[in-house]
Amino acid sequence: MILYDPHVDDNIFTPLSYFVGKRKGLNKYRYIYEAWSKSNNPKIYISNKTSSLPLVITSKIPSFLLKYIIKLEVKIWLKLNNLSATYLTSYIKDGDVFCFGYKKFDKITHDEVKMTKSFTVHLTHYHTYKYNSIYLEDNFKFVYDNNVSSLGYFNLKFPGYNKDIKIISFYVQDRFFIEPLNDQRKGVAVTGTYHDYAVDELDFGIYENGRTTLHPVRHEISRTIMPDNFKLEISLFKNPNKLSTLLKNIGKYNQKAYFSFNIVEFYNESKYSLVAGEGTGAIAIGALESMAVGCKPFLTNTEVCGLNLPSNSYVLYETLHDVCIYDNNDIIDKEQLRHVAREFNYESSLKRFNNYIKSI
Repeated sequence: MILYDPHVDDNIFTPLSYFVGKRKGLNKYRYIYEAWSKSNNPKIYISNKTSSLPLVITSKIPSFLLKYIIKLEVKIWLKLNNLSATYLTSYIKDGDVFCFGYKKFDKITHDEVKMTKSFTVHLTHYHTYKYNSIYLEDNFKFVYDNNVSSLGYFNLKFPGYNKDIKIISFYVQDRFFIEPLNDQRKGVAVTGTYHDYAVDELDFGIYENGRTTLHPVRHEISRTIMPDNFKLEISLFKNPNKLSTLLKNIGKYNQKAYFSFNIVEFYNESKYSLVAGEGTGAIAIGALESMAVGCKPFLTNTEVCGLNLPSNSYVLYETLHDVCIYDNNDIIDKEQLRHVAREFNYESSLKRFNNYIKSI
């Protein structure tokens, strides 16, 4: 198994840019490290085309110079993540390649895909992908946190893709499976961050109230007077898309304010949760984390697609209005919710990933 440019993002490891910016890596797919390290001949392929540094910086660096910067970055990254340089390979021919597509998708070539046995791309942050027809190659596969193949936005991004999207989801950390569970719960816990851009500033095709935003329901909540039983812990997160903005605000993108409250206790005091997913159709990790704490989440049809969640383990909704007028008088079986959430803990996620690798 070969990991393609894993130094760029925080999905499995912590990138150099996070160490520099003192930002916590989420490592939502850390179990993949265990599966990869125990696979036959685990390797890391560095394309020398992508970096963890912000795009506002790398886009201004000539490609010949960027190549040498990436080589230095990878050398430091290996040490920071306690990885041996012996994992590095310059060959992907006939290998099973796994790649998180963020920052990389449009730079992968047809020749790279064709020379492999299989080439799997996880759709994380796929709203940022520029068109690249590599997904039409016979040995190419998409995986994701849930199945978004029926969503119009996905089909606009990848017209003609007609294969199954296998589920390779984030995992719910053990800290959310707390004991004891609070029996005196009330209200709806609303968590998450959201973006807010003018369309002429940034436009990736997802909108709410005339603004570009990755999480339209969260954006709508931010400008809505919610019912009294809704407890809000949402905050605006703004990525720098100009070099001057980045330099002026360096060190302010680590989301410390959002991560400063005790989210586990927040969920443990709530009967329901609303951790709205992306306009891409992606389910939010917080929805399943809250379920592990005994909250019943509000979810859309797209968010649950492919996850095999029992229908009584969530409340189905279409619009924010549906959530606001919901009766909120369900008798909730918290242990049943936790049982469902365990299907997405570390061990279950690792097993699912290993089964996927065997099926290739």
